[in-house]
Amino acid sequence: MNVVDLIEAAQGRAGTLGEVAKQLKKPQSRISEWKKGKGKPSAGDIACMAKLAGLPVLITVAMVESDLHPETAPLWEAALGEARAPAYWSRLGADCALC
Repeated sequence: MNVVDLIEAAQGRAGTLGEVAKQLKKPQSRISEWKKGKGKPSAGDIACMAKLAGLPVLITVAMVESDLHPETAPLWEAALGEARAPAYWSRLGADCALC
């Protein structure tokens, strides 16, 4: 998934690009710039759009960040692998949310 796909998914659920911008507390022009490849959303903005789109937040952040910053893709893949491991969740005293 890339940032354009994510914005479109969030817009699909929110109804308008303006509503996405409102939820992110950003000017609509900023979201439009991201769609055009001018500037990049923060990981927090990506997480908010994932939630708005009804997508799994951690996985979506990892996918979009990997696309925006290919040099960090191995780090994101490793983090997702750890998060999918039941031992990770048992150390936190929780059930595996991604397994």
